[in-house]
This record gives sequence, C-alpha cells and structure tokens, in this order.
Amino acid sequence: MQSYEMLQLDQIEVTNLNPRKSFEIEPMEELKASIREHGILEPLIVRATSTEDKYELVAGERRFRAAMDLQLQEVPCIIRVIDDVTMRELMLLENLQRQDLEPMETAEALGELLKDGKHTQEELAKRVGRSQPWIANQLRLLKCPEELRSVLITRQITPKHVLQILPFIEYPKLKEAIIAYVLRDPSVTTKALTDRIDFMMTAWHAGELGVLDIDRLQEHRELKSFFNKTECKDCQHPCKPKGDNGRFCPNEECWSPKLAQAEAKQKETQRRMMDKVASRGGPVDQETLEQTIDWSNRTELRWRNFDKAECPNCDRYIITTEKREYCLDKKCLERKERAETMAKNKEVREEWIRAHAEIDRFMQEEFKGLSSKVLKEVIHAAAIDWRPSSQKALRPYGPTERVNELSNTARQVSEKDAPEALARLYIYHAMDVQRQNDVEGAKAACKGVSA
Repeated sequence: MQSYEMLQLDQIEVTNLNPRKSFEIEPMEELKASIREHGILEPLIVRATSTEDKYELVAGERRFRAAMDLQLQEVPCIIRVIDDVTMRELMLLENLQRQDLEPMETAEALGELLKDGKHTQEELAKRVGRSQPWIANQLRLLKCPEELRSVLITRQITPKHVLQILPFIEYPKLKEAIIAYVLRDPSVTTKALTDRIDFMMTAWHAGELGVLDIDRLQEHRELKSFFNKTECKDCQHPCKPKGDNGRFCPNEECWSPKLAQAEAKQKETQRRMMDKVASRGGPVDQETLEQTIDWSNRTELRWRNFDKAECPNCDRYIITTEKREYCLDKKCLERKERAETMAKNKEVREEWIRAHAEIDRFMQEEFKGLSSKVLKEVIHAAAIDWRPSSQKALRPYGPTERVNELSNTARQVSEKDAPEALARLYIYHAMDVQRQNDVEGAKAACKGVSA
C-alpha cells in the first residue's frame, strides 16, 4: 500500500471537476456507519495547490463528506502530482467503479474529457474499461430534452428511453407528444414506448403531429399523383415504423412545401382540364370526361346526400350527356356533407326533445286516476327488464349503476315524478332498442297500462 499522510479536513478543498453532483442519502448513511466503526480504510487522493498547506481533493469525495458529517479532525491522504485531464480521468474511474453515477453526470464527465482533444472515443473507452459504443451512447445523452432530465436523473426512466426519443427531437410536434406520453407514465417499458411512437407516426391523425405518409398520402389522396417524392429516396428523415409497409416523414419543414406545390399543380391541372371540357360547349360525353379528367380528381354527385341546388352554377361542376353530375372540388363537397350531417343531427336532437315533452304531458294526464302503488310496480318491472336503457332513464332519481341500486331507485320514485319516470323509461328504451322516437307507440303502451 502507498504511504499516506494525515491531513486536517480544513486543509482539503473540494474541486468542481468531480462529475458527481449529487449524493444519495442511504448509501451515505451506510458509509458513515462503516467509518464510525472501522475508520477510513482507504486513503483519499489529493494534489497540492498554489496555496501552502492547502490541497485539492482528487478522489474520495464521499469519504470526505462522511468525515465532515462525523466531525473527524483528520483523514488519511495520498498526495499526487497530476494535471487536470488526469484528475478528471481518475474521478470518473473512481465513481464508475464504486457507486454508479447518474446517467447525465457520466455523459457530462465523458464530454469534458473529450473536449480537450487529447483522447478519441476508442482511447477513452480503453481507459475507463468500457466499449466505444457505450461511450457514444453516453455522449448522446447530452442531447436529452430538458423536460426529461429530471426523470432521468431520478432514474424514473433509463438511458434507453432517452436514446429511443433522441431521433425525434428535431421534430417539435412529434417530440412534444412523445415526451408528454413518457411524463404521464415514466414506468413505461422501452418496448411499449417503441410501439407508441410507431402508433403516433401511423395513426390517421398523424398529420397533427407533423408526420406525413409520403407513399399513400392518406389524408391527401387527391394529391398523390402530384406529390414529388424524388428527393425522398435518399433522404435521412423518412422513417418506416415496424409492421407498416409505408414511409412516414416527420420533417414537416420539408414535406409541407411539397404538399403545397402538389396542391398548386392539382389546381392548375384541373383548370386546364376544365378549359378543355368547356371548349366543347354544353354537356360532355362520358368517354371524353374519363379521358380528360382522372377518376381521382372527380366525384360523382349521384350518391351524395346534401343540397345540390348551388352546384350547377359552380365552375367545378360538370354534367355529361348521360345526365351524370360530377364535382371537381373535393374539399367543397366534403364541407357540404359535414354541414348536412350536422343539420340532420340537430333535427334528431330537436325531435327527441319534442317527443319527450309530448310524452311527459300525455303521461301526466293519462295516469291521474291510477294508484301510485300500481304505477310504481310498472316502473320497477320496466326498470329491471329494460336495462341498460333504464339505468340512463332513472338516473335523475338516484343511483342506477348496480342492479340493487336500480331496483331501489325505481321503488323510491315519488308519486309526483312517477308519470315522468315511466315516460323516460319508454323513450330511452325506444331510443336504444328501436332507434326511433316512437311517440304513438309510447302513448298506446301507456293507455294499455292505465286501462
């Protein structure tokens, strides 16, 4: 064993070159217990400073901190003459061999050693007893997004999680979605994270995350024949998620202008087509239309359910000699269909409210002379037979999630609320089972009960 000297604790200064920035409480307590019983068995390593009788700590900061907490007066030390680069190497080696550093501390220490240019990754790997790929992966952690550093430092996620995310940090929308997913569930496995990233890139709403299916253009199929993919062949950006045959590009800055160019080309092509069709005058025959306008750029209106009164006045409207109508503006067509669907849904809601109100009025008149006991038995029987419709219908009167709760609620409906409760039961049953607002049927059933 090398000879050592006993130095006072106030003679030793802690360096800021140590890669370890945090010290876990439990291992430190164990170290203090050992020193309290056996003393410091392995000397600290220090080097002399420019100040007389002052030394800088090279290795053994955990032992030094434990000695300070135990209020020891002096500690055994080996004095060495070493430069800053060798000092960093010794500190990194000691920390790797004794107590695992946090991943970010290891990455920062390796980065500092390589910054001086005195080592290559291969040489550094030999000096610390690791492989060159391990060194490269540790250095990649320096690019870890700030949002993930805290959970990486606390070991809630592993460096493998970060390495999986790093290829996507250049793409803001996708990066934000992936990080949000990891922060919601830091315990997610690396396999589950891979599957989730694949899903994000291939889902129908991937465009919202800045990802484009460049082979199929699923959200922009009408532009497929106009989209220029020449540069995509040798591009480093397109990714091919596991289990999918297509290529998905997350580089929105690249594909967005290409998509705009494709849309401009489509409009120009349509304009030329329309000019060619218009030059013939009047309706065109089907064969001419098919030769002039590709099927992907035209939509027949025959099966479209919306008001087509304005269509004949549109410059994107074509009619053939066979009286078949076509639209060349798919976005306008889809907009009209959405508006029609919303209007129909509104009519259905209004009809449901009207039917409900009418049944309420009818029930209150029809059951005026019916005993509350008989009416409650009818409500209870209907509630049990018509689940789950009755669970929704009787929810205003009490809990209905479980069968016993539903039974109790049905029996406890007040005499005042009984007509409305029975009306709600029938209407909800008709809505769920018959899929219609059967007002007349409800009235007939009510008359049968009151008779």
